[in-house]
Amino acid sequence: MAELKITLINEDGESTISGKAHPAPTPRILPTPYFMSFTEYKIEGKLWDKKEFHIKSGKIEFNGKEFDIPESQGTWIKDNVEIIIRIFLSQQANKPFSLDF
Repeated sequence: MAELKITLINEDGESTISGKAHPAPTPRILPTPYFMSFTEYKIEGKLWDKKEFHIKSGKIEFNGKEFDIPESQGTWIKDNVEIIIRIFLSQQANKPFSLDF
């Protein structure tokens, strides 16, 4: 697990999730989606009121580096321990984020 922060911007403004994260199983499609599972997380913003959402833009902050998220569609699911974020990119990111923690 690694410390990770995702900032997403949509019609409701800016929303974030940060905490301990690891890659979740991801389908082998292009552009490669981002599936991440968070534990011990903190969420802020209105985006989390919806289970499915449109993303205008965003970024992933990991290990002192930033990775852009282009326009995308997203979903999230939550159980008692973790929240899984799924981001389906509409195009490949200029600087793709590596899910290999």
